[in-house]
Amino acid sequence: MNYQQESCDSNVVTKPIPIQGKCYFYIDRKKRFCRFTQMKNADYCAEHATVMGVNLERKRISCPLNPKHSCYEDQLQKHLKKCQRAQGELPPYHNVGINSGDSGGENVPDPKVTILTVSTEELQELVAKVNRLFEEHIGDIPTEILSHESLNEEINNPSLGLPALRHRKQQASLIGHMEKAHLLRDDICYVEMGAGKGQLSHWLYSAVSGHQNICFVLVDRSTVRYKYDNLHKAATTSDGGSAMERIRIDIENLNLGNLLSLKQIEKAVVAFGKHLCGSATDLALRCIMETLPTCIDGKESHNKLAKPSSPRNPGGVVIALCCHHRCTWQAYVGKAFFRSCGLSARDFQLISSMSSWATCCWKGWRSDSSQGQRSSGGEVKVTPKSDICVKKCLDNQESKEMINCENNKCNQKMTKRDTESLGLSENSDKSDTQAQTTKESYDTDDDVDEKEHYGDPKEIQEMKRYVFKLSEKEREEVGRKCKHLIDYGRVMYLKDKGLNSQLKIFIENYYTPENVILIATSGSDAQQCPS
Repeated sequence: MNYQQESCDSNVVTKPIPIQGKCYFYIDRKKRFCRFTQMKNADYCAEHATVMGVNLERKRISCPLNPKHSCYEDQLQKHLKKCQRAQGELPPYHNVGINSGDSGGENVPDPKVTILTVSTEELQELVAKVNRLFEEHIGDIPTEILSHESLNEEINNPSLGLPALRHRKQQASLIGHMEKAHLLRDDICYVEMGAGKGQLSHWLYSAVSGHQNICFVLVDRSTVRYKYDNLHKAATTSDGGSAMERIRIDIENLNLGNLLSLKQIEKAVVAFGKHLCGSATDLALRCIMETLPTCIDGKESHNKLAKPSSPRNPGGVVIALCCHHRCTWQAYVGKAFFRSCGLSARDFQLISSMSSWATCCWKGWRSDSSQGQRSSGGEVKVTPKSDICVKKCLDNQESKEMINCENNKCNQKMTKRDTESLGLSENSDKSDTQAQTTKESYDTDDDVDEKEHYGDPKEIQEMKRYVFKLSEKEREEVGRKCKHLIDYGRVMYLKDKGLNSQLKIFIENYYTPENVILIATSGSDAQQCPS
């Protein structure tokens, strides 16, 4: 969001500017404008146009199931069929707040304490403490940049622009670390937390294609278009089930112990994710460590709201970390480590706020002066429209053939549902345009909004208040130490649960400032229930 400054009595007031084409309704609670698209010939989205009393051609009414939102009167029956409130009883694995954590008996400041709300002296003292604790407990984090053969062709594709290439390199390194940790093997159920479009699962599926008894569960709280798991609809497990299952749920509410596909299998469970934002990492760790079913027959608990009394450990955890400025004390799993260091909930909030220093001035690949395509010599050049991944499986014609050939029905014309599932057009006259659009849409990495990496714009703008003779490089270093302290608390949590856990730098800082990965493995295969 852009900002403008107004001078008033010598004080500078920062006001956000609405994004062009987006709703002009300002949400005080979120300190930003609504991000929905404007209605035609109106400044507001359909929802807020009603709130603001705008005369609409089509009447909107409050939803009878949930008056907090509205719908068009002439589409009421259609809306009622898909309204979340109308979905009836929640699935058994949906337990509200099961992974949310608690305050740990501390008084948590509300609103959150930030670098803008404390004195310079307090901040200086905490910076000194962060430097000391980092040297005592962490020191240098090893760098290990790996790759995997499943993405070799993709990475070497000369049509791949740098914005897409950097995601492929990250995905290749993540899978490479999973391979090195012996997590690519038979009899595994892979659970991708915060899956987005499922791009990482797509490449991991390719990496384990030679293994037996493999399945995937993709978890995300949002609905997305151009999902990569659409490419694997025909894939099945040995017992005839779907090899890729997607569930829409907030990780905070996910009880893996009641997920049927995990209760009825004899597989180790490996959790993974690329850039789980802020406290989502803590929710995922608590979910995978505290809600896995103890037995494969599902008899461990008849209370769907309860965690398993003695959950089994996962086979492994591999998560790329990010957005520490969005962490919360309640969700944080490393409270015991922070307390052992003499740090309180207030200190945690300040350390979380300071962590934004690590990324707010990062330029990386965006500062590259050579903007264009990769030349035949191999150097990378980027243009704004060059982030297109040219993949055979996503070519328009081949996608049609792939769908049409399912169940040996190669002569059957694609249905409208098939084309919509991949975002393709049935109009052959527009095939070239649709193919390119589809490639761009598939290739957009939606695992994380990059803007989230850079912290609060207001904090960044007013950061000079607390420079206290720290250079930009020194502030960045302090920010990284804050990130690593938060991550080390997560490492200790996993160690206390019996896993071997460590932090590693898995990709060059040039490609992303969020280049640290959390790896945890069990000493042996995941615990199995006695037969």
